[in-house]
Amino acid sequence: MDFQVYISTTLNTPASAPLATELELTRGALIGGWIYFPYGPAGVLHCQIWHADTQIAPANRGASYNLDDAVVPLSLNFPLDEPPFNLTIKTWNLSTQYDHALNLCVFLKEKPKGR
Repeated sequence: MDFQVYISTTLNTPASAPLATELELTRGALIGGWIYFPYGPAGVLHCQIWHADTQIAPANRGASYNLDDAVVPLSLNFPLDEPPFNLTIKTWNLSTQYDHALNLCVFLKEKPKGR
């Protein structure tokens, strides 16, 4: 199953108070995905993917993706065996002139209940 979200983050959104977008999923295993940064944010739009209190992408805690005109492939291999079955996408935008947006997609291999 593929889950996709478009996230627009307003200008002057600091890292200390990021926009938190919830992506509702289901039981299974996250196997991959991608983040698309369109042309324009050039290092001012940042993105992290979290499950509960665990940062799962980028893998090095505290780091963020912040690219321009690029697709970031995600290789996750992350089980979602117990609730909550959601991810929190944290974004912030250090631009003082423009709102910026990205697209994110994750691939989930669904796991039947009880297995």
